[in-house]
Amino acid sequence: MFEGGIIHPDAEDYSWFADFEEGGYYRLRFALDRWLKSGKWGLGIEGGYLLAGDGSGFRGGPVLTIPYGQIGYRLSSGSELANSSGPWASLRYSAFSGVEVYAYGSMTTYEWEAFDIESEDLMALHTGASYEPEFFAQNIQLFAEFQIYQSPEFNQDRRALGGITYKFDSERKGK
Repeated sequence: MFEGGIIHPDAEDYSWFADFEEGGYYRLRFALDRWLKSGKWGLGIEGGYLLAGDGSGFRGGPVLTIPYGQIGYRLSSGSELANSSGPWASLRYSAFSGVEVYAYGSMTTYEWEAFDIESEDLMALHTGASYEPEFFAQNIQLFAEFQIYQSPEFNQDRRALGGITYKFDSERKGK
């Protein structure tokens, strides 16, 4: 997969987003996977490159695809991104028709120059479940998710999300 984007935000003076720096930036993303054993196991590499104003940044690393998700390691560096590295995992499991449980976790070590901290760990955990009732022809998906973030500034950042997703194009498979 290769993707390129030219992003140029334009915010009105009265917008909440007016404080963000105006101007465009370029983003390139890529992923290369090699399936090993009948589409259940794979190895790959993924990443992205950001070019904005006078700066740039790169984020990427290796990925192992397993039958129930992916496990990887990510490195980030550049003038537009904090120097960071750490492992991550994304897992999914469907025990019943229409029901899926999922979890995501990452532990990243950042160099926080902006906060005058040499390095610190950022932990992110997400867990949730989704349900697609068969009587709606898979046009509706209900979901609930719980998130935990821990950083040098926030030790107790907890979030609960819930929602309903309606798919207008029911012929498309995927999310």
